[in-house]
Amino acid sequence: MEYIINDGHVTRTYDVKIDVQKLEEIIIKLKEFCYHVVLKHVKVIANSENEAITKINSLDAEGIRIKKVVNMSTKYEDLRKITKCPYVFECEYLCKENSYLVYILEMLLKNYRSSLNFKNQNNRLIDLLLGYGNSDEMVPYEKRVCECKYKIYKSSSHDKLDLENELSNLLIEMNNNINLDFSLLAKLYKSAKECFDLEMVSETVHYKDRQDKAKVYNLGTNMPK
Repeated sequence: MEYIINDGHVTRTYDVKIDVQKLEEIIIKLKEFCYHVVLKHVKVIANSENEAITKINSLDAEGIRIKKVVNMSTKYEDLRKITKCPYVFECEYLCKENSYLVYILEMLLKNYRSSLNFKNQNNRLIDLLLGYGNSDEMVPYEKRVCECKYKIYKSSSHDKLDLENELSNLLIEMNNNINLDFSLLAKLYKSAKECFDLEMVSETVHYKDRQDKAKVYNLGTNMPK
């Protein structure tokens, strides 16, 4: 797997090695201890409320907890005529959702094991991994709530409604994730980055002469880190 950095003047190519076993263990811990509980809504066509609940529980999501099931059939008369199904239910439920970090790590492992060259995707994924430390997922809810309240305090009336909705959703999310361990997430993120070994194998410096014609100088390969 290659990782390429180009700042417009210098292009550096790195050979990426991954400690697969250690990274797999970290992914398992992330899934077990650092998942988010999210609130979702779905419309289900069913003959009864029990059948609607059964359909929701069969969705591809872990730990689904039904919160509310409402018969919405009167609002979908046209759909009922087409499907010939008597009821449309709107369901609200909670389910576990892996952190975005899990997605990044699993995609990197998949590409690493592949015989194909996903050069552009690998670059993007490694950039996402390096930038994940600045994502909202790493910020404790208490801090995010305080920041949102401060934005509301400083905002104009035009923006206030959107920010108040953001705060309301954030408080619901915080209430559903009171046991989320941000310290453990940060520790596992640090350990995950340590599973990647980048060795620079080439460095190319791009120059331009007075006629603005590009010249390229390859400084070498198999260079030490």
